[in-house]
Amino acid sequence: MVTAIPPVFSKVRNIEIVSTKVINEGTPAVGASVEVSNNSDKAVMALDLVCGDGAVTKNGLTDELNPIVVIPPYGTTTIEMSFGEMTADAPLVISAVTYADGTEEGDEKSLRAMHKVREHDRKMMQEIRAKQKEGKKP
Repeated sequence: MVTAIPPVFSKVRNIEIVSTKVINEGTPAVGASVEVSNNSDKAVMALDLVCGDGAVTKNGLTDELNPIVVIPPYGTTTIEMSFGEMTADAPLVISAVTYADGTEEGDEKSLRAMHKVREHDRKMMQEIRAKQKEGKKP
């Protein structure tokens, strides 16, 4: 079990780790908060944080008709991961991003996982919109 923040780094050229801190200490939800900076002129729409077999994604593309910028150009954001989601003795890694222009960068495995989640989200949003069009509650 992870009990402290492991080494943290980014596999994405223009995404930099600014700071890390332990959050929710003394609770079952103890974890890491990682502040990251986008050092590019492109908005980040999705960001993947991985620790061994565990991963969390900050995703602004859940609803492709209403995308949300996750990190503006030259901006920062914070992404959190509980120690329970992390794999012991594995680093905490910013492994992939999707930019507003559709380009992507990072680890192929993470990018594939992000694509699967996005496809699932797309189908869910289509179903919700279809039900709303029919006057039904989603």
